[in-house]
Amino acid sequence: MRATITPREEMVQNWQDSAPPVAPVSGPPPRALNLNHVMDLGNTVFFIFRGRAFGIPPLAWREGEKILDVWLEAQSFGGALERENLRAYYGCIKRLQKLTWKNCRPSGPIRRFLRLLHLHPNPFRRATEGELAELAVFMLGRRMRGTDPAPTLARTPDQSPGT
Repeated sequence: MRATITPREEMVQNWQDSAPPVAPVSGPPPRALNLNHVMDLGNTVFFIFRGRAFGIPPLAWREGEKILDVWLEAQSFGGALERENLRAYYGCIKRLQKLTWKNCRPSGPIRRFLRLLHLHPNPFRRATEGELAELAVFMLGRRMRGTDPAPTLARTPDQSPGT
């Protein structure tokens, strides 16, 4: 192989000749989807519970699904609780307490460190049913949502609507 000196103008011309053709731009650029949701990923909303501040980052949809399921199950009992329903109702309340604590972050480095070590007790274990219901609704408002519609499950022709 032999090296030769090539003038700069010739190199630029060779480069332009070998570059792939650029497609002409037609119409406006595509619109960015989920931009607000992506920008909101780092935002934490704080609330005060019994004098202490807790933060809730945007809630993943799976956690939102669990909270919604428990909240709807607790709402299904309504105001008329009977003795055989009490255990199931209070089971819902206990799950809601755990989910609320799982998805909240205490404020302050010491309290966060204690929680990391599992030494910070769940502050929602002594919450009333009304307080838990308010927190559940608030947390459901923090769910992340996409702009795409939910996918539908396609049925085969031999399946009936009930299967």
